[in-house]
Amino acid sequence: MDWPWIKNLITAVVLLLTGSAITLITNWIKSKEDGKKFDLERQDKYRLTAIEKRLEVHQKTFEYWTKLRPLAHKNYNDKQKLLEEARNFWNSNCLFMEDKTREGFDEFIYNIENYPDWREYAKSSFHNDTEKQEAKATQMNAWKQIQGFGRIIQGEINLKPFDSKAKEKQNAEGEIKQ
Repeated sequence: MDWPWIKNLITAVVLLLTGSAITLITNWIKSKEDGKKFDLERQDKYRLTAIEKRLEVHQKTFEYWTKLRPLAHKNYNDKQKLLEEARNFWNSNCLFMEDKTREGFDEFIYNIENYPDWREYAKSSFHNDTEKQEAKATQMNAWKQIQGFGRIIQGEINLKPFDSKAKEKQNAEGEIKQ
C-alpha cells in the first residue's frame, strides 16, 4: 500500500518542528543578548552615578582647600569649626576620592591644624643648627603641601573638554578620525 499523504504529513511535521525549534533558539539567544544589554546599561548608570558623586566630592574638597588655605597662619580657635566640618566631610566622603586627593586632604587638614605651632617652633631657640634646620624643613614641607594641594585635586579630576565637533570626527566604531 502506498500512502503518499503520510510522507506529506511527516514532512509537514518535521518542517513545523524545525521552524519552532529555530524560533525558540532565536528567542533564547535574543533574550540572552537583551539580558547582557540590560546589565551593561545598569553598569553604565552605576558608573555615571559614581562619576557624578566623585566630581561633587572633589569640588567640595577644593572648596574646603580655598576656605582653609588662607587660615593656615591663624590659631586653632579661629579655624576650629571649619576644620571640624572638613574632617567630618572627609570621614563621610573619602572613599569617593581619588587616591592622591584622599591622602592629600587628610594631610592638608593635619597641616592646616598644626602649621601655626610648627611656625612658632621653627622660630624658637635650638641647641644646634641641625634641629633648627629640621624644624624649618617641617614647616616648609607643610607649607608646600598646603599650597600645592589644589593642584592635586585639579589633576585627579582632569575632565576632557566637551568637543562639539568630536561626534563629526568619529567613525562608526566611535574612534576619532585623524
